[in-house]
Amino acid sequence: MRTIDIYNSITMLPDELVDETGAHRFRKKRVWVRWAAAAAAFALVVGIAGAATGRIRLFGANAGTGGGAGGENGYSYMYYVGPVLPLTATDGAAGVTAARHVDFDFSPYATRTERIEYEEPYEYEAWDTEAVVTDRYTLVNGTGEARTLSLLYPVPLTLNDPAERFPTITVDGERRETTLYAGPYAGGFADAKGDHDPAERLNLDQASSWEAYAALLADSRYQAEAFAPAPDLNVPVTVYRVDDYVVAPTDAVNPSLAFFFTPGEQSTVMTYGSNGGSDELGRSYRIVGGLGNEYRPPEPVYIVVMGDDIADYRLQGYANMGGDEGTEIDVTARVTRYETTMEAFLRQIVDDYAETYQVRYGTFGVADTVPREMLYRLAAELLVRYGVLSDDPRERYYGMLEEVFEAYIMRRVLYLAFDVTIPAGGSVEIAATMRRDGSMDYVGNKKNVEGYDMATRLGSTLTFTEQTASVSHTEAVEIVKDNFGFDLPNGVTAVTLDPAGEHYWMQVMKKR
Repeated sequence: MRTIDIYNSITMLPDELVDETGAHRFRKKRVWVRWAAAAAAFALVVGIAGAATGRIRLFGANAGTGGGAGGENGYSYMYYVGPVLPLTATDGAAGVTAARHVDFDFSPYATRTERIEYEEPYEYEAWDTEAVVTDRYTLVNGTGEARTLSLLYPVPLTLNDPAERFPTITVDGERRETTLYAGPYAGGFADAKGDHDPAERLNLDQASSWEAYAALLADSRYQAEAFAPAPDLNVPVTVYRVDDYVVAPTDAVNPSLAFFFTPGEQSTVMTYGSNGGSDELGRSYRIVGGLGNEYRPPEPVYIVVMGDDIADYRLQGYANMGGDEGTEIDVTARVTRYETTMEAFLRQIVDDYAETYQVRYGTFGVADTVPREMLYRLAAELLVRYGVLSDDPRERYYGMLEEVFEAYIMRRVLYLAFDVTIPAGGSVEIAATMRRDGSMDYVGNKKNVEGYDMATRLGSTLTFTEQTASVSHTEAVEIVKDNFGFDLPNGVTAVTLDPAGEHYWMQVMKKR
């Protein structure tokens, strides 16, 4: 089934709203590049720009600012993984019923001995706070003719999550290839304190509660957006490429080059490859590119201008990155001006990012399996929804195009699409298997508790005849609290779930 067929089959939205998901009207506006505005900007430069050049991996970047794993258990987690979500069909499944069983295998909690070979060998105990989840379905065709269903398996993830978090799908025991789709960023933004001041949106506020996902998937809108095309960025831009730096003999330890210019009345200015800058000179910008050293040669700096072109640009070298008066030195560089489109330039840097990252590290988490087109689409969505090309740009984003790579650490619902054919009066067995982190706290007296939860029917069009759940390999854990009804001391490790229950959860602790 083609993408557009899936998209049209799962949404009943008005045509004018559907059209708007793939198009964006750019309004001309002045965007001031505020490089020195806040410490948060510096953190973003180090984390995102570094990863964009393949120098820094985005470890731990998918934690939210807070939230809960479900109001009914009265406990919140600082890092919420998201519920195990149910299988769904895009085009309805009339005449087909489903029985579901979810197993949480806690064998990763088993203690193992690891060894470090150093000056003297050192052994230590280790374990993983994660479960192997198998989400199994029996689909029964009660009609008199064969039925082919287009199915989606949803999973909350970031593209930077390890590949083992990505579900493996089997149909009747045989692994099935799937097509990947990605919903929009599932969270929001918060101020520097983690609060929700709409006037200050400097930090990511990742979806951090069961309620957040329940609201997100309450209707077909979110799922429909996963199949929408990328925003239209086929708009002209002028690019200035600065490279071939030559530094006159100097004893400067960290020489730099500033690119000064005056923007037009309707200029939107972006950069790529710059180490920093400021707007402290009023209508003149200073885009600073560090010239590196013998261990790290300098890379090109790009100034990308949408709308009115810039004027009166000039170059000035400095003995350091501060660009202070009195530290001027002689530095020359080549400036190449050319015209292209925003889409072409964004595709260029996404390709560069993906190729550089894989060359340096050989892996990119879940994104090892992500088509390049999806990487581009998510970068474009961030730029248009939240960045400097948005009608309501978030304060987090300043015009550095490295910012678009933050899309790959944003938690969202990914959808694995595949078809199955069920013979008349017959059935098929479908299983999704994945490793799942436990939701957790980092501080407090419950910091050693991990949470696991599942949704029974959220976002699913299937008709369930029953749902059951089990826990296995629990020797190394205790269940502190749950609403499944498990009772490990008395051997209750499998339960039938109440069809009226929407959300089931448990809190697990490693035995000491």
